[in-house]
This record gives sequence, C-alpha cells and structure tokens, in this order.
Amino acid sequence: GVSLQLDWGAAINSQEPPRDAPEGPPLYVGATLSLWGDDWYQLDASGAYVFDGGRFIAMVGPRFRTWGWPLVFTAGLKAGAIVIPEEGLRFGISPQVGAEFMLGDEDDIILGLQYMPDIPIGDVEGGITHRLGMNVGYKF
Repeated sequence: GVSLQLDWGAAINSQEPPRDAPEGPPLYVGATLSLWGDDWYQLDASGAYVFDGGRFIAMVGPRFRTWGWPLVFTAGLKAGAIVIPEEGLRFGISPQVGAEFMLGDEDDIILGLQYMPDIPIGDVEGGITHRLGMNVGYKF
C-alpha cells in the first residue's frame, strides 16, 4: 500500500543559525510518502521545512514497525539532503523513533508522535536539528 501523512512539531537547532538565515519560531512542517512492503516495514520519502534558520530537509529510508493494534512503535533511519542557508547543501542522516495509532474501520488513519535528530555529516558548523513532532496520515 501507499500512505501520505502531514508532519509538524517542534524543531530545535543545536547551534544558532547563521546571521543571515531566516528567523522564525522553533517549528517545522512537512510531508511523508510511504510505500508499505508489509505491516512491519515501509520505505519513507519525506520533506520538511524548519522555520528557525530556514533549513530544508529531504530524506529517504526504511522504517520498521512493531506488531500490535491499535498502537505500534516505529524505528527507522533516513538519509538525504539538508539545505542550510548560508552554509549550503549537506548530506545527512536522520534516525527516528516513534509511536503510531492505527484508526478507522480499515486501520487506514494514522496518528503518530516521532522524534528525529537531523545530523549533517562532515559539517560541525551546521549543527543537529532535533525534531519532535506529530503526524496524521491516510493509508490508501
């Protein structure tokens, strides 16, 4: 199957954004498209914008799910691009852990909580962005 979800929440940068970077609240918004191989694993492609510092994050990677109903726990590892204003494009990884509720008659509505540190590789200047957020999605 395929699912689409909207993501939002808090985003805290471990270092101050560059002086000329956009200023904003410590929040992020994004979306995730998931291809489900089975009930216990899926391949995610996600994008997010962090308002404080203007970072754009685009990641792809697997996510694994525990057995259970209606509550499942998830863990995954994504890799991709982190665009940091005034610093440029960086390769990064983003491990994630979370919990999701499966709702609806067909378990097609997904409500979740996630924690994801976005870690630029090979760049001490950029710092890590810690994201703690919620998501709501629909499994087609």
